[in-house]
Amino acid sequence: MARLSKLLPSDAASPILFYPRTPTMMLAKPPLSQGHAARSLRILTAADRPDLRALGDALATTAWPVFLNADSTTVECWDRLYEPGLDRFQLFALSTDEDGGERLVATANAIPFFWSTPEDDSSLPQEGWGGVLAAGVRAFGHTVNALSALSVVVSADKRGGDLAERMIMAMRAIAKASGFQAMVVPIRPTRKSHYPLETMETYLSWMTENGEPFDPWIRKHRRLGARVVGIAGHSMEVCANVPQWARWTDLRFPVSGRYHVAGGLAPVEIDLAGNRGVYHEPNVWMRHF
Repeated sequence: MARLSKLLPSDAASPILFYPRTPTMMLAKPPLSQGHAARSLRILTAADRPDLRALGDALATTAWPVFLNADSTTVECWDRLYEPGLDRFQLFALSTDEDGGERLVATANAIPFFWSTPEDDSSLPQEGWGGVLAAGVRAFGHTVNALSALSVVVSADKRGGDLAERMIMAMRAIAKASGFQAMVVPIRPTRKSHYPLETMETYLSWMTENGEPFDPWIRKHRRLGARVVGIAGHSMEVCANVPQWARWTDLRFPVSGRYHVAGGLAPVEIDLAGNRGVYHEPNVWMRHF
């Protein structure tokens, strides 16, 4: 991670509060539209409801290709998000029915980090998602000045509404309340997996008829005020032997080469002689403020 130093604390940094407490009531009662269904939704932190962690993990498994769970940084760092101090940046959206029954309908994850040059968008790490996750974990206990969103997952039957927007805005509210100078996100474009052979640069150039970004997830963030500031070419890395890739993808690999795997944003490189498959996932850096 050659550019990770850009995100780590330095003794010369101006003092910034480390993980200040975010008022729970601000999260528990976000601005909602009128109507019974809207009033039944609450957004809470993992600090408020640590018992929801297992349900959140189960919901996340429905959203990502299974092989992404083997990303080395995810394996090493993900559980740290739910430790005291970082748990206040992990969000759960709960719907409550008329009988008081609760249902987890969305999750959002984020991590504070130190960004030494927030005035320079290009100084965000090429390692994207993995780089900022590792940097945030390493910065724990030190000065931080920015927040990176990591994921938003919405239950399948709730997609298409405004729940994803609410989770994004809740993360923005936390970042603002914490006094951070920036909020960024390494976007995983939702439709890029349909075009794995296209470069991310080409994919980003595609627009709709009304001039908006072609990708729905990038478009959603842009409508909330975010802008594209760069590409993270190696945001995640998954290395495994060929039989493991075959189990993950239900594919056979008769020769060495590049293969498209379901859910992948880019091909996986298979080396039969070395019994090795490597997947590098590109993401897109967007900045909310």
